[in-house]
Amino acid sequence: MESISLLVSVVAAIIVSLKMGYLNFLQYPTIINIGIWILFVFFNLNTIGNLTAKSPIEKYGFSFLTFRAGFLS
Repeated sequence: MESISLLVSVVAAIIVSLKMGYLNFLQYPTIINIGIWILFVFFNLNTIGNLTAKSPIEKYGFSFLTFRAGFLS
C-alpha cells in the first residue's frame, strides 16, 4: 500500500509542477487540466473517507487538510 501512496504522490507532484510551469516535458494543457480535475476529485473523495473515520484526529484534522488541498489544486 505504501508504494501505491508513493506513486500517487509522485504523479500528483508532477501534475502540479506541469500546471505551474516548473516542468515542461508535456505541452498538452488539456491533459494537464484533466489531471488537475482528477486530483480535485481524488482529494474530495479522500475528504469524505476521512469524515467517516473513527479516529478524531483523522476525522477533524486530516479531513480539513484534504478539503483544502482539493480546492487549492
